[in-house]
Amino acid sequence: MEYHLPIPTLPQQGVTHVPRSQNRSSYSRPTRHTTLHLKLSVRAELERKAREEGLSVSATGAAILEWFFEQSISTQHAATLERAIETSIGKHMSSYSTRLAVLLVRVAFASEQTRSLVTNILARQQGVTPTVLNHILDGSSKAAKGKITYKTPQLEAIITEVEQWFTERESQNDE
Repeated sequence: MEYHLPIPTLPQQGVTHVPRSQNRSSYSRPTRHTTLHLKLSVRAELERKAREEGLSVSATGAAILEWFFEQSISTQHAATLERAIETSIGKHMSSYSTRLAVLLVRVAFASEQTRSLVTNILARQQGVTPTVLNHILDGSSKAAKGKITYKTPQLEAIITEVEQWFTERESQNDE
């Protein structure tokens, strides 16, 4: 079996360009040639940095540009992250405020209801005149004001339970 190579033909008249096969490298870079016009001082600094790092000017310039754009992206992420944090904190504070409001309403309702009942019962007792009743109510008011900021061990236990209740509710809301 014989193989024959085609005989090259001469260019035809009027054809100025003869197509030739190109020897292409199988290695293709994931980069693209880019030309930049730099101030002389910037170019000198780029060359100095390249020598210092033992790299080509092209590799050094590429690394610097990559770093620059990563910093730009980091700055953008930081801006969006700040907003995301603000939104998240706002959401949790709203949830916390709602739980706190519910607790305060319960306490205020129970307190006022108890106060009304006690005042009514006390006023019906034998020997309790309106003057005595007002004296008792004034005294209890002063005692209550003094005890608002005083923490007893019993009160601290209740505070711990309420904190746990808040924490449990918050973890349920996160899920």
